Amino acid sequence: MHPCHQRRLTYGWQPMQLIGRIEIIAAHAGIDVPKTYELLRYLFLWEQHREPIPQRYAVLIEYAFRYPNALIPERTATPSSDAEHACAR
Repeated sequence: MHPCHQRRLTYGWQPMQLIGRIEIIAAHAGIDVPKTYELLRYLFLWEQHREPIPQRYAVLIEYAFRYPNALIPERTATPSSDAEHACAR
């Protein structure tokens, strides 16, 4: 099993979850990536050892694995308290 595939499974991510993270990271870094369906195809080929992972994508994938929660915004308030503040205004 390819290490990328193993790590994705360890995080419990479906292929599209990893692709979504890659797209977000690439957008923040100003890196152009192919369309989602193309990335999904590439990910399948990489994980099945049919194609090597190009370095520019390897960096994005490694960042997604190294910082899995980097794309989850931290909430400072619960949804109920947000609603209470909105009603109080």
